[in-house]
Amino acid sequence: MSMDDVMSKLKAVNEKYRMFHAMTDDTSAGDAKFLFSAKDNLTSKDMETCAGSRILEGYHPVFDATSISKLRNAGGKLVGKTNMDEFGFGTFSTNSGFEIPRNPYALDRACGGSSGGSACAASVIEDHISLGVSTGGSIC
Repeated sequence: MSMDDVMSKLKAVNEKYRMFHAMTDDTSAGDAKFLFSAKDNLTSKDMETCAGSRILEGYHPVFDATSISKLRNAGGKLVGKTNMDEFGFGTFSTNSGFEIPRNPYALDRACGGSSGGSACAASVIEDHISLGVSTGGSIC
């Protein structure tokens, strides 16, 4: 699957699984070596960062988190910020100010952990990396 195909698939499956809070408007993979998404509490200078809270809606950081910088420097393209529990406080990704990500294996169940959007994205989309963060021990 080409990276442009992966970009198209990301947008299509997001409608069903609600894993992304924000996505890039650029639908071309360009010269990226790989595509990645990040939990919405990792800052990115070119995409809104809300940490799952409407309080931060519209916040556009002026810097990238170290992990995002390193992935970009390695040739990665950030394609989206994933839904999460508000400020990482929750255990099932059901306490978001935005969308609640859906479990791809059982749509009526939670993804689990505050990084549910990242877990869903990693599960549903091949040829894609998704960063999650363990705020309070939800990733073991």
